[in-house]
Amino acid sequence: MTALMRIARFGKVVPWGNGLGSRSEVEAAFEHGLAAVAGPVLSWRLATTTIANSCPFSHYLGYDRTIILLHGNGFELNWGQREAKTTDRFGQMIYFPGDPATICRLLDGPVDVLNVMAMRSRIAYAVKFETLDRNSIVELTGPALKVIYCVGGELRVRTKGTSTLSVRAGEALRINVGQPTPFSITSGALYSALAVLEIFSSV
Repeated sequence: MTALMRIARFGKVVPWGNGLGSRSEVEAAFEHGLAAVAGPVLSWRLATTTIANSCPFSHYLGYDRTIILLHGNGFELNWGQREAKTTDRFGQMIYFPGDPATICRLLDGPVDVLNVMAMRSRIAYAVKFETLDRNSIVELTGPALKVIYCVGGELRVRTKGTSTLSVRAGEALRINVGQPTPFSITSGALYSALAVLEIFSSV
């Protein structure tokens, strides 16, 4: 059985852990009952944020992260002893661990980004970024939970046995799949862009 759930355009705004900014949460999941931890613990999260100034990122021990440039001229990330990674193209991703101290240096002014975070010991995930025109189609299948975020334009999402759903810029669609079900994504505008987050399973 496939369940589709539209996610509101404006998510809950939450301050960063280091207090230097805030994020708008698109979707998140929490786990309960983990040993030696009182209360819910973040399992995974998809969120957008504006980075207005060069700054350190919050520490997230035990989490893997992905950041995608949506607007702006780009930034450089430096963590641990690694060579700095730079993104300056729309839709370009950087994968990095949340454990070490990480510094973000803006290249030329503020940027808007999409952030993914997942608990390394519990979650396997993948992120895809696609651009579409009216002749393009993205087809996905498999039992993974999927969150489709419309970065720009308008998406038309259809799964077997359902009507077509429209997802506009800034909106998202969560698809809970109980069995492998193919579905397709097309563009309802001259140009559209999307990110797809797939949560495969606990590892």
